[in-house]
Amino acid sequence: MRQWTTNSPSLFEMWRETDLECRQSSSDSDIPLKDLELIWDNKRDTLKVAFNLLQHLSDKIPTKGVALSACGVPCDPLDILTPFTVRIKLLIQKLWENGFTWDEPLPPDIEFKEWPHELTFVQDVVVPHLHFSVMKTELLEVDKSSGASHKVYCSVDDFRMKHPNDVKANFIVSKSRLTPLRTVTLPRLELLGSVALARLCVYLSKTFPLIKEGSISFWSDSQIYLHRVKSVSILWKHYVQNKENEIKEETDPMNWYFCDGKTNPASKFTRGITIHNLMNDETWWTDPSWLLELDIPAKGKTLTADKE
Repeated sequence: MRQWTTNSPSLFEMWRETDLECRQSSSDSDIPLKDLELIWDNKRDTLKVAFNLLQHLSDKIPTKGVALSACGVPCDPLDILTPFTVRIKLLIQKLWENGFTWDEPLPPDIEFKEWPHELTFVQDVVVPHLHFSVMKTELLEVDKSSGASHKVYCSVDDFRMKHPNDVKANFIVSKSRLTPLRTVTLPRLELLGSVALARLCVYLSKTFPLIKEGSISFWSDSQIYLHRVKSVSILWKHYVQNKENEIKEETDPMNWYFCDGKTNPASKFTRGITIHNLMNDETWWTDPSWLLELDIPAKGKTLTADKE
């Protein structure tokens, strides 16, 4: 390593006294500070998505090759922009399904022209680098929600931090997948979204040792799936049974709860939205309003499996 940087002024001064080569801020050089391929502003301690804009993108004739190049423009390892970037992924899937060649001009009904213009606003999306303060947080919880449509299934993770007088919540990470081209039932897609949620749970538990057992809640707007996760897996076919067993190994079925689809961040964005709507949507960044209550009333509406 040749250069070091920090958001702590005292640590920075200590480094300078030892003649350690370091950068005071991202403005000290034309090269931005990067953390996991995200641009880090160490003065404000914020992150934003790395943005390698193809300047000539809007001038090119739209083709499948150009669309695929545009898909890789936002470097977003945490899927901060999932509701926005899923639109271009759905477009590319549609082009493959319709058999377009790499250099074949796209017809007017293919909505691609807005994408290069919206990309210019990606750098306006800023998220905090610090999730929570250990000294100020009395209780740390993780709320995980999953959702699915016939186009996309998605999982979203949020921190919920209880302080003496209030509750704060913020986005951590999300994961999304396009549905297969073959017809898949919505309950099965809900199952796949829950599998992704369970796997993300394992990752977060290893990454954040402060997360205690029992402090993770799982939310779904599908009562069909909630009934399934609380039932005996042997009742299902082998594929579904294996997926359910994986979910139950990594999560506690009693910690699965129902939430309204209108306030479920995972379900709300399974069809994609514009970058401007994403920037102004509180459900994605600060979670549903009921998640900010000291005691979540929705947890009292737990579904239980039939005794049969």
